[in-house]
Amino acid sequence: MPFMTRVHRSAPHSHPQKIAVLGSGIASLSAVFELISQKDWQKKYDITVYQQG
Repeated sequence: MPFMTRVHRSAPHSHPQKIAVLGSGIASLSAVFELISQKDWQKKYDITVYQQG
């Protein structure tokens, strides 16, 4: 079972929450997809995907 963490919502006037995703496998990209499927995700999250290579 994949390791999941609770995502805390940012306050409306605060900076976006920084999220680092390690790896570009299907689980990592599925998690990113869930985040970017939300309305106004750019205002809530600053997402970076890191992969080896």
